[in-house]
Amino acid sequence: MNVAELRKALEGVDPKAQVVVSRETETMEFFEVTDASLRTGTPMRTSTGRAGFRFEKEGTAAWFFISVEEA
Repeated sequence: MNVAELRKALEGVDPKAQVVVSRETETMEFFEVTDASLRTGTPMRTSTGRAGFRFEKEGTAAWFFISVEEA
């Protein structure tokens, strides 16, 4: 999802609505959004192949990060 798609999804939502992130594995987990910011860096893969991001002031990419905390 990019920022334009996120904005479109939020159109018409009550500005006072609580924002919660959910993740379903064997159980449903809920997280509260604690921060959101645009960061620069370099996308990468870890040694196990998982997606990663190296935060660098002069990085090649700008990603919008949403920080969450278990609810």
